[in-house]
Amino acid sequence: MNEYRKMSIDELVTEIERCPCACGKCHTDPRYEYARRLWYGMGATEDKRAAFSYFKEAADFGHEGAQWRTGICYYNGEGIPQDFEKALRYFTKLSKCHAQQQAANLWMGKCYLKIEQRDEAKAMEHLLKAANDSRVSTQGDEGSEAQLLVGVCYYRGFIVEQDFTKAFDYFEKAALYNRDACYYLAECYREGKGTKANMEMYRFWHSKYFESVTVGLEQKADEILGIRGNINE
Repeated sequence: MNEYRKMSIDELVTEIERCPCACGKCHTDPRYEYARRLWYGMGATEDKRAAFSYFKEAADFGHEGAQWRTGICYYNGEGIPQDFEKALRYFTKLSKCHAQQQAANLWMGKCYLKIEQRDEAKAMEHLLKAANDSRVSTQGDEGSEAQLLVGVCYYRGFIVEQDFTKAFDYFEKAALYNRDACYYLAECYREGKGTKANMEMYRFWHSKYFESVTVGLEQKADEILGIRGNINE
């Protein structure tokens, strides 16, 4: 892969044309690198739609990085119309790679909350797998996001029975990497939910979050999880 990072755009195009995808064979690495350049406009005019087509081509022939990128494109509707079913399909493919299972489980969980045949049980199953993955300490972003979302579910009694102790535990784990988790952890200390009220700890964790704006925080988690209104009312 590193050899393609050193190539110019023209060299990548030549390499792609030399190895067309056909008969079940595809030289995926140059396609992935070319797509990446198009996506970010590095040495070429930014073109997310064209980048997506190359990501998908590489993904369909088993490139793990491309499978993740393709799933993200479908999930966010970038370079292609939003399609959660197709996003789920690519994250499911990615889950077969052990090194990518945590990321795949996180995104599969999020997809199950968005697809037409919404499946909250499967969503929670995959979010828990990502949150409890032993690699969470080395893959902080994805693992901590899963821990945050699981914590929010327990905190608000969404999908699972409300349990402040479990919510606190997941927020505490996630707070190392996730600023939003610092906010929720601070609230647990302030309100005495899942732990004893402790204003000193509240101020400590709230200060970790001070650079972010708290307005809209709950809405952001709600949007991912598909929560409608105040479920505790």
